[in-house]
Amino acid sequence: MSRFTISLRTFYCGVGFLLLSLSNAGHSFTTILPDRFAFSIGVAPRTSAVGSPRTLFANGCTGPVTLDESEVATTGALVMRIVPQSLGCIEPTKTVSFIPRSISTQRVVMKLPDGSIVAEATIETVAQAPSTVNLDGMWFDPTTNGSGISFHHSVASDNTFGTWFLYGTTNTSVTRWYSLQNMKWAQSGAMLVGLAYEATASGLPICVVGDDCPRPAAVRPVGSVTVSVIDENNVRVEAFDQYGRSAFVSLLKRLQF
Repeated sequence: MSRFTISLRTFYCGVGFLLLSLSNAGHSFTTILPDRFAFSIGVAPRTSAVGSPRTLFANGCTGPVTLDESEVATTGALVMRIVPQSLGCIEPTKTVSFIPRSISTQRVVMKLPDGSIVAEATIETVAQAPSTVNLDGMWFDPTTNGSGISFHHSVASDNTFGTWFLYGTTNTSVTRWYSLQNMKWAQSGAMLVGLAYEATASGLPICVVGDDCPRPAAVRPVGSVTVSVIDENNVRVEAFDQYGRSAFVSLLKRLQF
């Protein structure tokens, strides 16, 4: 084994030490599909600031989904119009995008061609605000030592980016790497909301010996995240899967060093 390979392993062990010792317990974003024969609406993220893109999920066997804003002025409802499919349903989820332009609690309904409503959801849109706490640094969850978030929070722009260290649901699962992007401050600066992206290796490895080496990454959105500030050293993080369902909650503490 080369000295370079040893130094890389030492570096990774150092990162693990900063996040405390590894734990068998872990979290991951669920990938279980909704019931293909039951209609429901998912929203990711459900709560965010004005101007933040939202993804609306039409769960259930449908054809193309059309987003209709014509009833907002009369009934206050944003309408997802669908045509049910009983045969040939391969992917029981369709998505559309929506960008709220004003502060509101928006009602979303799913309608069949006859006008009947088969599902409802809400989108909460709040005002953007400057942050109340600078999150820059490393954070860990004492109940799942080894899991945590490294936040990069710019004082100048208030932009925030996070790298989340998680693990699979079994002891043999590989380490999962997520990045938190498109993060917006809301709720008077006490809430940070954005999207979670999972990174996986793409392309060929460049290392000669072993498999621990830099590789190009492919990323895909897997859900949304809400970070609620408790105080300067404690935050509550809730993860939602790509269908808008709550996946898990993690209480993080700032790592002091």
